[in-house]
Amino acid sequence: MSALLRGAIDGLLGRTTVAATTSAPKSLSMLDRQVLVLQHEILKRLGANAGDTDEVEHHQKRIEVLQEGFTTEYHREFIAISDELTPADGALTMEILDMFFAIEAALDRLGDQALGELGEGAECTLRFRGFDHNDAHESRLAGLAEHLIKSGRWSRLAYHFDDEHEGGNSHMPVLPVYRRMLLGYQAVVVERKAREGDGAFSTHLFDISDLQKILDAARRPGAAR
Repeated sequence: MSALLRGAIDGLLGRTTVAATTSAPKSLSMLDRQVLVLQHEILKRLGANAGDTDEVEHHQKRIEVLQEGFTTEYHREFIAISDELTPADGALTMEILDMFFAIEAALDRLGDQALGELGEGAECTLRFRGFDHNDAHESRLAGLAEHLIKSGRWSRLAYHFDDEHEGGNSHMPVLPVYRRMLLGYQAVVVERKAREGDGAFSTHLFDISDLQKILDAARRPGAAR
């Protein structure tokens, strides 16, 4: 309650506030504090050499916080560090990229005729749309997806993060749809492996009927896992 009241008062008075990250440490060892102090000392001197008084003041404040052990201000050391994404989120993101890599390869190979058979709106659903940058969770997945694509493994999908596609911003939540699509995609892969063998190169060479199954899963609300 006190924190909420302070935030409201700061807003009314126009005072600058910095939100604490949820996992910023509440305590630091003396060794950690000393290491951070020395780093701030170096940066303060670099700022002084450049004549940047704001930079000098910033680092001096951080030094004081660390030397005096002002624990309520420790979170300012970690403003630029995001909370960790879970391994499950990482695996989900890679599954989504794998899925759309295979789907878009099939769409490009089959061409306009396939899209005509799949019906209106099929291409919009079956092509990767990025993630919703206004959603806290999806925006983190977007950042990871872009990072992974830049590694080169899913380069076919890189265009979704260009300016024309607004940096991979879907402007609406898409994760529930992606989860339903994954169910359909995984079922298709299992079917094709059973038919063609685990090591068959053609396992992910989807045809129109495969795409239709994934499309149906995307449009079926009860399919979410």
